[in-house]
Amino acid sequence: MSGEKILVLAKAPLKKLLGFFGLAIIKKKTLVSLSSGISILPGLDFLISLKSHHAKELWPVVCDSNSQNFQDLFVLSELGLKKNGFFVDFGATNGIHCSNSFLLENSFGWRGILAEPAKRWHNELRRNRPLASIEDACVWKESNLYLTFNETADGNLSTLDSFSSLDSYRELRKHGQRYEVKTISLTDLLDKYSAPKNIDYLSIDTEGSEFEILNSFDFEKYSFSVITCEHNYTPAREKIYELLTSKGYVRKFEELSLWDDWYIKE
Repeated sequence: MSGEKILVLAKAPLKKLLGFFGLAIIKKKTLVSLSSGISILPGLDFLISLKSHHAKELWPVVCDSNSQNFQDLFVLSELGLKKNGFFVDFGATNGIHCSNSFLLENSFGWRGILAEPAKRWHNELRRNRPLASIEDACVWKESNLYLTFNETADGNLSTLDSFSSLDSYRELRKHGQRYEVKTISLTDLLDKYSAPKNIDYLSIDTEGSEFEILNSFDFEKYSFSVITCEHNYTPAREKIYELLTSKGYVRKFEELSLWDDWYIKE
């Protein structure tokens, strides 16, 4: 389909969505710069679904979101587009692709901690995120253990090997590279890098070990304003929900978060 036809098809839904933000498309080149076709539509639709009074302020950075499900926009919405916040993000992969913290750091001046045990990402992560504190150990329920890690071909589904077969991606992990990694607990990770007692955002994506990590965490010592936690529709999802709600967290936007769950502190 030609670019002209794409623009014609995109213009009507874009006008409808952008009307929510009090904006209007007047020139064709403006439409092109906003959408490059219709790629901006999911982000704008997401902001509308949030029903946030910060949506109009967030729309200019929709195209800068690196998150898979716009977790970064959710965080900014909940925290009023906070600048100079503090994040903790693991597994971080290369620090840019599908990153929930890159936009926060790059556009809003946040700083924080990135943890990623997969060896394939270590050099690239340091290159991409020189402002962050970077931890190579594997976040787990206990520190100073040596456990088998399964690094998958594309890296994004890597996990502790004991979790390799517990979700729908088990086949993709069968032929991963196995090696030992040293562990660090979440509490010890925060202690090591002198994290603030009240942390703005925690992003957890460890492909199966999320509940064990949180269940051993000292919620009296540290708290989080916002948590996004992957569950991949496994039975651990309900255990994470029961744990976090018992600690004063409220789950939000289940229909938007998909294979994640998003929580805020009451």
